[in-house]
Amino acid sequence: MTREAALTDWDDGDIATFAHLVTGSTRARGGCQRPPDDQFQAVGADRRPGGFYLNGERMQIFGLNRHQLFPYTGMAMAARLQRRDAEILKHDLNCNMVRCAHYPPSPHFLDACDELGLMVWEESPGWQYVGGAAWQEQAVRDVAGMVTRDRSRPSVIVWGTRLNETADHPGLYARTRRIAGELDGSRQTSGAMAHRSAARWDEDVFAYNDYHARRGRARLLPPLPGVPYLISEAVGALSGRSAYRWIDTGAVLATQAFLHAQAHNGARSDAGYAGLLGWVGFDYASLNGGNRIWRALKTPGSSILSA
Repeated sequence: MTREAALTDWDDGDIATFAHLVTGSTRARGGCQRPPDDQFQAVGADRRPGGFYLNGERMQIFGLNRHQLFPYTGMAMAARLQRRDAEILKHDLNCNMVRCAHYPPSPHFLDACDELGLMVWEESPGWQYVGGAAWQEQAVRDVAGMVTRDRSRPSVIVWGTRLNETADHPGLYARTRRIAGELDGSRQTSGAMAHRSAARWDEDVFAYNDYHARRGRARLLPPLPGVPYLISEAVGALSGRSAYRWIDTGAVLATQAFLHAQAHNGARSDAGYAGLLGWVGFDYASLNGGNRIWRALKTPGSSILSA
């Protein structure tokens, strides 16, 4: 592909300007020219606290997670609906970031994120489990394949090289972080933590799944000192009612909106938070969750918040 225009700084409003400018000489920096590292801090560059900076200006991350398991069809969904999810997140829900949980998403979804200016956390497949040596070798290959496929996308700002909600495996995660850096040194690494300790942590951005609540109100634990701190999940999987469906009353639906507002207010209360990614943007197919499953679905209700 030939260079069609001069490359300049991108922001979350006009990534589309640069999505088609990928050349061999610029691929290593995500397919578009970014500022020097001392100006571009992806959720606290160099493991420094203080939030997320885009082109030298602090931006509060306000977003949601996305499962790509569409109700009743799973992964089998047309490109136009993959794109529609990105449009809803960006335009209807006013998100500036999405976490793709817990696997690399459809290229059609990422195409839309590139064009719309929706920042992306992309992570390798896995959830709460780490197996033996052969399994771990596959996990390393998964990270390499993810980064190789999508390192030219301007929307991706974080590689999830630690598998979701897994225990500490310093040897494995040192390898996955290293291979991500070798293949693309322009982005930081992370992984959603279910326990809150940096003692054996081995990523660039400390991300925590915070589902704490008190007396029916969502609350966040304070940021860990000395690390870039991002809330990677909150509210929707465990807080409040077991389900939030279109058929429920307005009072029930308003409860979910109230919980999300409380969580985001908490994330804006302290500069130590880089921001918050709520769980989750859309209803998704699931058989895991006890009384939180309704007709083989989890219905956390986030997509109703713009109604």
